[in-house]
Amino acid sequence: MEQSEAYLAVTGANASPGIYFYIWDFEVEEFALKSKTPKSVTSSVFWSNTDEDMFLLLSKEESKVFKNNVWTVVHTESVEVYILKDDLKLDHEINIHGISSFDTFKLFGETYILAVSRHLQTIYIIQYQGFNGFQVIQDLHVPGVDRVTVFCTQNDIFLAVSSNTGHTRILKCIIRGGKFIANQF
Repeated sequence: MEQSEAYLAVTGANASPGIYFYIWDFEVEEFALKSKTPKSVTSSVFWSNTDEDMFLLLSKEESKVFKNNVWTVVHTESVEVYILKDDLKLDHEINIHGISSFDTFKLFGETYILAVSRHLQTIYIIQYQGFNGFQVIQDLHVPGVDRVTVFCTQNDIFLAVSSNTGHTRILKCIIRGGKFIANQF
């Protein structure tokens, strides 16, 4: 991935499912379709980059299953992680379900992603672990969670958690470990 490249991923609706992957054409000044990947409809699309690679995370918050003459909403789809090399290729899956939104941050050179499951009322903290891909390292039960955004001050990291009740909680992250202690001196 070059620094002067820009990408766009669009997921189709029920009539045209798939991932449409575009790259910015600087000469024409518009996005040009690079490829289309067959895929069921996705509800959240999120780009994340590490020092080496660019990843696309796809989640489907809910599906409907027809059973006993009734459509039932289920939350069973794992998060799919695609890696961008020359094209998008499925790299691995993260075994979390019902994800409605993502955010990302870096801490001491490490890439982290926050994933929200409104259905399970949970915020997952996911870390990029090189060869092992993205792995859940912690989950936080937050009743009524709708979205989460991370923001940083000079020395602190905070999570702004919006809820379906209209209230927002601000959570301060406590940083621990050898890397943090070493960087304080």
